[in-house]
Amino acid sequence: MSKYIYRALSFFWDIPIEKLSSGRNEYLELVWSQGKKVLNTKNANYSFGTDSEVFEAAFNEITSKINKTRNLLILGFACGGILKVLEDKFNFIGKVKGIEFDDKIIDLYNRYFKSHVRSQLNIAIQDANTYVNQSQEKYDLILVDLFLDLKVAPCVYTPEFLNGAIKLLNPTGTIVINVIALNSEDQYLIGDLMVTLSLILKQVQKIDVNDLNSVVIGIK
Repeated sequence: MSKYIYRALSFFWDIPIEKLSSGRNEYLELVWSQGKKVLNTKNANYSFGTDSEVFEAAFNEITSKINKTRNLLILGFACGGILKVLEDKFNFIGKVKGIEFDDKIIDLYNRYFKSHVRSQLNIAIQDANTYVNQSQEKYDLILVDLFLDLKVAPCVYTPEFLNGAIKLLNPTGTIVINVIALNSEDQYLIGDLMVTLSLILKQVQKIDVNDLNSVVIGIK
């Protein structure tokens, strides 16, 4: 069956392409959904679904910053859904560093998505916390999309990670962090995150995207 038929049928139900597991993610699935290839875990979307929609909402708030971005860092690259939004809807083409811990996900990216990328992309299979605390690079825009299924990776809320990431920003750089509030504990962590960022950055705001997702935007 051709990909065009799969794409058409996927508007009625998801059509599996691959299912696998890794040391980082117990369950991963690549499916045709709503006419496009989508990467999911058991409970969450990792690329090209709601995850991309969340970041698009953030990008609408910082379009002027995107227009000036020449060096971009994506922490939690997955299969490149966030970059695809930037390229297709915001005409972004620049130098991109993608950090992804799960080598199985990067294998999926290389086989199914790599050929569509227009930017100058360099991917590293590495822990994001380690990267931000060891790198000497500087970026105009840093996007943080670090999850374990539906839970934000614990490192995101730590001063070590936040200070490390912000040190990589250029003088007028911007950081965007995708967060989810599943309960009151998550809400507390997000509030604490905003307080921490407010002590370091000139401007911090939170945008609620849907019932669960918010994005925290900080400008240096």
